Amino acid sequence: MASSMAQLNAELMSALRSAMNKANSRGFEQTQKDVKWFYSGGSPSWYTRTGALGNTPRKTGVSSSVSGTGGSATFSIYLDQSGGYSTGDKPGMGAVLNLANYGAGWITKGGRVAHPTVGNKGFWERAERHIEEIFNQEVGSAFG
Repeated sequence: MASSMAQLNAELMSALRSAMNKANSRGFEQTQKDVKWFYSGGSPSWYTRTGALGNTPRKTGVSSSVSGTGGSATFSIYLDQSGGYSTGDKPGMGAVLNLANYGAGWITKGGRVAHPTVGNKGFWERAERHIEEIFNQEVGSAFG
């Protein structure tokens, strides 16, 4: 039991950091599964080129700060868009993710629109829903 506001704040922040670490780990694992879910739609293969999508999930560590009687804790789970394909038109990963997730093609070097890939669309929205559910479960468990 806390004997001061500062001690209470420290205990709350400790519980929050613990919940955020769990949410970060579980959310990242689920994001990897959701990106792999793309490959279960139709008949896409995990080739060197198309498999680059499966290697895009990334996460940051949990960062937190305490100030006075408050504080914050954050983390990010995202798809790394810094890479690109080394074959074909050599599109950047942002274009590849848009094509895979939304079916939004780019104009190829030949002047045509890149064809949508075969795979489950909406994998990122699926991942976002799962991250939110996991976050709510972990934080709810810590403070419920």
